[in-house]
Amino acid sequence: MIRFWICAFVVFSGSLASCGGGGATNTPTSSGIEVSSSDIQRYAGHFSSACERIDEAVNLDLGGAVFARTYSSVTPIAPKEGGFSFRIDFFADSQCQTSFLGALVNENPANRIAIVGIVNASGAAADKVALSIFPPAASAVAGGTPGTVVYGSGIRLALPALLFQNWLRYDLWRLEGGRLLEGGLEEGADGFPVSLDRSTGSDRIAAVPVLPSQPCSSQVMQWAGSKGTCSAQAAAGLSSSQQWLRDDTEPATGSAGFNCSNGVWSEPVAATCLDSTPVLPDCPSQTLTWAVNGNTCSGIIPAAHIGQIEWADNITAGVMGAKQMRCVSSQSAPSGADWSELIFPVEAPTVKNEVCNALVVQPPVTDPLQILKNNNCMLCHSVSNQEPSFLSFQTIADHYRNNPPASGVLEAKIKSGGVGVFLNFPMPANPQISDKELAIVVPWILSR
Repeated sequence: MIRFWICAFVVFSGSLASCGGGGATNTPTSSGIEVSSSDIQRYAGHFSSACERIDEAVNLDLGGAVFARTYSSVTPIAPKEGGFSFRIDFFADSQCQTSFLGALVNENPANRIAIVGIVNASGAAADKVALSIFPPAASAVAGGTPGTVVYGSGIRLALPALLFQNWLRYDLWRLEGGRLLEGGLEEGADGFPVSLDRSTGSDRIAAVPVLPSQPCSSQVMQWAGSKGTCSAQAAAGLSSSQQWLRDDTEPATGSAGFNCSNGVWSEPVAATCLDSTPVLPDCPSQTLTWAVNGNTCSGIIPAAHIGQIEWADNITAGVMGAKQMRCVSSQSAPSGADWSELIFPVEAPTVKNEVCNALVVQPPVTDPLQILKNNNCMLCHSVSNQEPSFLSFQTIADHYRNNPPASGVLEAKIKSGGVGVFLNFPMPANPQISDKELAIVVPWILSR
């Protein structure tokens, strides 16, 4: 039953030069062969082979070992002749159960099996059968090496080209109970096997099972997001498998999941796609100048889209201010939009929103005690021991009177905080105090 296609793999691998019948295309006759008393009716029905490992290089998409189970059917049409069909199921698992890769079905109505003789093989009577196999309806393309083809609409399989050509194969068949034994690979001068192969066989079954769920082919998948359309190549996958695809090609980038179910990829799952193409603004960035109460300010307003309101902050020295502008439609502007300084009210704006005032420069504070108050130092400290506090400046001055601190030590403690010199209560950091202010207050503290 399966010997002919197993031979095809053996021939393909180069380990056997011939495999019964030499590839002849004409139907054999019984001339010169002892006629069997068997009737084809005894082989009527369906048979299933064991799960057999085949060539490593078969799975072109996923790689790894490939296993196959063959189903064959015999339909009597004459006492010694019957129709013949077969299906080869390919799997990636050694039990031929879960990882279905595809199937090759040959139901060519011209296929025939004929009982042409009987022989004593391995001590038992066996029928000499001739199998005339014609090409299946399925098509394949030329493979990368001579004698091979690429087959499969889902996962691509590298198969012997002989499986898609006319075959004439001689074999030995013998039924023992519900088990079909076939001939071995060693052939006699007449082209028939010289013995039965009892190490393998096929079991009679009630019916050929339905095809397992088909794998999905490699194809470009597309999905849409909130702001764009993305695409990526999905690799071939087994049914029930899932693939996460990512499109990193700008302008649209994103990701999506796809599930394979019986040869069909699902709609995208958890799809995201964002178009990063920058949208050009309607109103350009520009420098503005405005005057209020005799003071003149200037600033740069950023680009914006129609309907947006933006601020231009003053950059002119000696004054401080800002101006608000709205980007509006304008038939007279080349871009169809322009800036308007009328802001309020929103429905029918008639009022500007701008300010520009002379900058009043406050003289720097040079009084040590005022600097300490401004920086909240007096919340915890006092000037002398006569006043209640955590720690007086007089106590600090007494500590360092005969052992002045190195330059920068007290400055760092005031600015960064510290603990452990006087008390275990930590002093918080004062990063806001400037170096100029520290240069005033540190000598003053040490002089108390």
